Amino acid sequence: MWIRLLDDEKVCLHQLCVTRQAFKKLCDVLMEKSRLVATRYVTIKEIVALFLHILTHDLKNSTIRSIFACSSKTISRQFHVVLQVVMKIGKFYIKQNSVSFHEVDDKWKWFKGAVEALDGTLIEITVPTSEQGKYQDRKGNLSTNVLGACDANLKFTYLLPDREGLASDSRVLHDALTRRNSLKVSQNLLREVDKELEEATLENEVERDNTTFVGVIDEWSQFKDNLAMEMFEEYQA
Repeated sequence: MWIRLLDDEKVCLHQLCVTRQAFKKLCDVLMEKSRLVATRYVTIKEIVALFLHILTHDLKNSTIRSIFACSSKTISRQFHVVLQVVMKIGKFYIKQNSVSFHEVDDKWKWFKGAVEALDGTLIEITVPTSEQGKYQDRKGNLSTNVLGACDANLKFTYLLPDREGLASDSRVLHDALTRRNSLKVSQNLLREVDKELEEATLENEVERDNTTFVGVIDEWSQFKDNLAMEMFEEYQA
């Protein structure tokens, strides 16, 4: 019954964050390229909808169970099945371009040497208790630092997930440039980036004073008292 509601475009967008056409195409791709198959009791549409619904609304297993009328075991199993096939098809869509995009379009000549569009973002995650320490960010939330690059057509060409939440941008970029499946850039640009990272590291090093005693300055105390009095008099006026 619930799956029939996805025939409405607005409902599909709200529940799964994709259009009806995109949802149908995703189901077809997962069947063709990853051989995702339906079970005796769960259809392909239900399996994929369950997966997208969990990602969209970050719901617990018990909540999803009441929506899809499935057991917790079925929900957990089908979610991980779709997750595995989605990871497998990533290589078909996330590819680094062999030809720089500004070489095939005249308007990009002004951006000679650019490495497409590069940015990072924090994504909240759930990890086992034993691994939570390294994924805690400055606000105490569990998150991973993800680096992404896209071309002129806004298609992703590189993704680097699974960096701890406290990892700085320079560390994430250095990891992307030095790992086996690295972000492809020209050697000249790579040398410039290395120089920038070196300078950024030096700038981030803060000299700390060894303070063992905190004294009270009369001038500072008097200044605070005078300021408080002025503010009180202005308030009364």
